[in-house]
Amino acid sequence: MAKWTGLACLLLLVTGSLAPSAVHGEALGVFFFDYGYGVNDCEVGVRVPLVPFDVYFSLIDVEGPVLGFEFSYTLTPSPSLLRVSADIPGGPSIDIGDSSDPFNGYYMCGLVQPRVAAPVITLVHWQMMEMASPGTVVTFFLGPIRFASLPGGYPVVEGGEGYGLRLVDVNSQWDPPIGPVAVINECLGTPVETSSFGAVKSLFR
Repeated sequence: MAKWTGLACLLLLVTGSLAPSAVHGEALGVFFFDYGYGVNDCEVGVRVPLVPFDVYFSLIDVEGPVLGFEFSYTLTPSPSLLRVSADIPGGPSIDIGDSSDPFNGYYMCGLVQPRVAAPVITLVHWQMMEMASPGTVVTFFLGPIRFASLPGGYPVVEGGEGYGLRLVDVNSQWDPPIGPVAVINECLGTPVETSSFGAVKSLFR
């Protein structure tokens, strides 16, 4: 039964069968602490080469349960940055996205059991490692997947029965919803000029 629940969730994400909803107050961001904090070196501190550090793709101010999600990510490439591991917390899941490239990919995931609303829910957890010091500045961007289940240009969350699909905001540090959400080897202070999320993604295709 659990298997079919997960598959049903994926079908819902693929077809987008529920009516679109407005962007909700919750937001998806990239953080370096699991409680939804730390988006730059001023908040995290200097990283030590060859020592893994955590990267959390987390929903903050969550308004409802999470039974599935879809979002894309883009990182500015760095020869000195390595992804050590990647996992989806919260129990068994089925991901039909492509996250094999740590610098450009997407998740389209259904969970077997819903995760209840909480101030912070980590959807994806990575461990990364700097191979040299000082490392290259790496900027994180988040957005919708190419064939999103809902129109609007935002990540999508599936809440399950009684909640359905909903758009969620992006926790952009500059120029939301298209600006960066986090940076490594730099402090956030001066906005980075970007024309659009699509334009940024096209650099790495």
